[in-house]
Amino acid sequence: MHKNDQDAATISKDAIIFGLGFLSSNKSKLSFGGERSQKRITERARAALDELLAAGYAEIAPPSDRIPGREHYRGTALEPHLGALAKEAGINVFDKSQASDLSWTCFEKIPEADACPGL
Repeated sequence: MHKNDQDAATISKDAIIFGLGFLSSNKSKLSFGGERSQKRITERARAALDELLAAGYAEIAPPSDRIPGREHYRGTALEPHLGALAKEAGINVFDKSQASDLSWTCFEKIPEADACPGL
């Protein structure tokens, strides 16, 4: 599967970072949320995931469990690869000077008042 360079250039740095961290290949899977979950995706991470879905770098995956309300995603083999996009955007996950830009909360603990009973 291929994506043209103009569309790839519209992916934000947040989407690239989230994608590299969780959905970097067609073998990568991400599941979260659902009943009794103690964590939820942050707004920033949700926006990044939505971008990846819209651009074709992620897709909804078949459920791997039976937890009601749980979300399941997997990466794709779309080209250019997220690693190439990161390089073009000047993102280097091994550069400690970039750590503050690359490290942000993707999932946060659900406050006890909002959590499901019995947790």
